[in-house]
Amino acid sequence: MGALYLAGLLWSLLGADGWGLNRLTVRVYVAFAPVAPAGARPEDYGTALNMLLFVPFGWLLRRATRSPAWVVALLALLVSGGAELVQLEFLDRQAEVVDVVANGAGALVGALLAGRPPDEPVRDPVAGPPARR
Repeated sequence: MGALYLAGLLWSLLGADGWGLNRLTVRVYVAFAPVAPAGARPEDYGTALNMLLFVPFGWLLRRATRSPAWVVALLALLVSGGAELVQLEFLDRQAEVVDVVANGAGALVGALLAGRPPDEPVRDPVAGPPARR
């Protein structure tokens, strides 16, 4: 399942038609307009969709690497920034800083939802780190 998600993520970042993604965002905007907060714009929905796109990325990366959530978010920012550079230089797409930030925030949410890996020790904040042997 993770491999399928990652393939879809790569396609949406590097292979998808920018205009088609824009149309999808507008469709989502129109569908949710009756219940949307006042002043919500299609661009806001695009930002929310970018965040949602990276939640599974953060979850998978946290579980696979056992890295802290902040490291997962940093890696997502690097991946997203690289994808935006590819879009700007090689694809007929716009690169947006807000996309990078939204992707990093989504990955952070995913990493936090993944929680502590099962074999990671719980640290007592009062006692400090475990003693070394």
